[in-house]
Amino acid sequence: MSTVFISGANGYIAQHIVKTFLSRGHRVVGSVRSAAKGQHLKKLFQSDFEYAVVPDIQSSGAFSSVFSRHPNISVVIHSAAPSYHQGPKLQESIIDPMVNGTNALLEAAWDHEPVRKFVLTSSYGTMGMSRMLQPKSAPNETITEESWTYTNKESATTKGPMVATMCGKVFSEQAAWEFLKRDMPQFELASINPAFVFGPQAFDSEVKLVMNGSVEMLHQFLKGKSSDRMPTLVPGSFYDVRDVAEAHYFAATSNKADSQRLLLANGQFSSQQIANILRDNFPQLRDVVPEGNPQKIPKVKCPYDDSHTRALFQHEPIGLEQSVVDTVAQIIAAKQA
Repeated sequence: MSTVFISGANGYIAQHIVKTFLSRGHRVVGSVRSAAKGQHLKKLFQSDFEYAVVPDIQSSGAFSSVFSRHPNISVVIHSAAPSYHQGPKLQESIIDPMVNGTNALLEAAWDHEPVRKFVLTSSYGTMGMSRMLQPKSAPNETITEESWTYTNKESATTKGPMVATMCGKVFSEQAAWEFLKRDMPQFELASINPAFVFGPQAFDSEVKLVMNGSVEMLHQFLKGKSSDRMPTLVPGSFYDVRDVAEAHYFAATSNKADSQRLLLANGQFSSQQIANILRDNFPQLRDVVPEGNPQKIPKVKCPYDDSHTRALFQHEPIGLEQSVVDTVAQIIAAKQA
């Protein structure tokens, strides 16, 4: 079986990707920023997993030693995002590291002849956020795999770190497609573009007091009282993390995904829907989760058409209720333990 390299292997999505490949007999090499994080992953996976310490993924030659030490790597999955400080210089602290890190790994893979597949963990945000950034640019747009979020340097650097991070995703994915067109490397490229990602951690021990971004949206429902105001979530699309990992495996092992952007969305969610699911499935949370108005579900405000992705990736994704229940059940069990 092939040897797979996964950058940022200790991330929420990345751990599921690693588990998926290991479970199917592949060797996996994952990059981490420190030996301590690498040893932690070795204990978790207890399988054919090796780690490589890459402290700064955007530095010149950051990945060269990884490919030198592991000459059989034939699949590269870029799921890492550079660490940054949310300071006033958003271009230098957020956007440049994201773009430079992507370019650094693309160039390293290009120099390594055995690499045949390069899968980029991108975001639905690169397709479907034009309305937020530039409302007049796409007032009634239906998002498809061909959509690109319209942004520019001013939008990216003047609206705070959250917008800068999203714009960095846009610029780094565009850089990858430009690299493919300009340099014509020996490998095929695919991007995985999930909406908000829910679902349990790959290991129960990874449940923390503060969770990663998307899961923390669910976690916050467990931190109050039923008399509190409903946590405010902007209605959006979601995809389960286990299905995101399956999409990466598909892109790495099937020619159907070559040169494709896979739009991963499986319906919409809102604060009220989350509250309904939690109150219906966890009686013990009825004193914690606000009731709101169970019958009032917001209408979809950002339509998408993922028919092309579904035709390629013929996989039945996990629904919202199961995804939320599995996520919260794990959090509750971890807290009880």
